[in-house]
Order: sequence, then structure tokens, then C-alpha cells
Amino acid sequence: MIHFHSPDHDLLTESDKVLLGAAAPNLVRPYLSLWRNERSTPLILLPEIAQATEVATVVMKDEGQRLGLGSFKALGGAYAVMTLFKRMLEAHLEDNISIAQLISPAARGFAASITFCCATDGNHGKSVAAGARILGCRSVIFVHEG
Repeated sequence: MIHFHSPDHDLLTESDKVLLGAAAPNLVRPYLSLWRNERSTPLILLPEIAQATEVATVVMKDEGQRLGLGSFKALGGAYAVMTLFKRMLEAHLEDNISIAQLISPAARGFAASITFCCATDGNHGKSVAAGARILGCRSVIFVHEG
């Protein structure tokens, strides 16, 4: 892994540094358990690129099939919905909850009263809608006329 220091890094808040840092995948990974029907995304070996770049192995992770959205951007909107819903549910219950509890019967009852919305050119909105569907929330996605 290559690390470099960008001057813009100093403009980030401590919260941003956590969300964008090397440990960020560990924040997202527990939410993936809510995608019960999801298979691991395939890894594709690219020996020609490995040979051309004189490295032992090059592997590409194909996120194009995640949630059936055909886009590598499928996790962002759904993750945002799930983290927002978790905060809302905790405020509603006045208690901390686990990620697994986001799809409990109590959460489903609360989810029925929640609608997530966003504006999109396509993929982000699909991800937001998929996240809402998993939780049992409604979604409204605004797509421009073009």
C-alpha cells in the first residue's frame, strides 16, 4: 500500500480523517451483514497488467454486481442510509443499538415511518433506495429530466 501526505489532509476534521482513513473499511464492514442475499464480489486476476508492470499479481475487485446496481458506487448511498437510520432509531429508542438490530421487528416498525430521499443521476439514488429497502424504509429518488 502506498501512503502519501496531501496538504489538504490538514483541512479535514478528526471525524473526516476517521471516515476517510485506513480503518474506514472496518466501519463499513459490519453493515454488509445486512445484505443477506449478497455474495462476495468476485476477484479477477489480471496477469497481463501484472506482467506489464513487473509485479507478481494484479487483482481487480468487481463491485459492478453489488446490490444488482451495476456500479462500484453501490455501497455509499446504502451505507449513508443505514448509518442515518441507526442514529434516528437510537434517538427514537433513547438507547444504543447494534447494527444487527437495524432489521429487528422494532426497527421495522419504526422504519415504516421513515422516507429517505436524494437527487441523483442514477447510481447513487439506486444505492439509497436499496439501503432504504433493506431496512424497510421508503425512498423517493429525484432524477433530472435529462
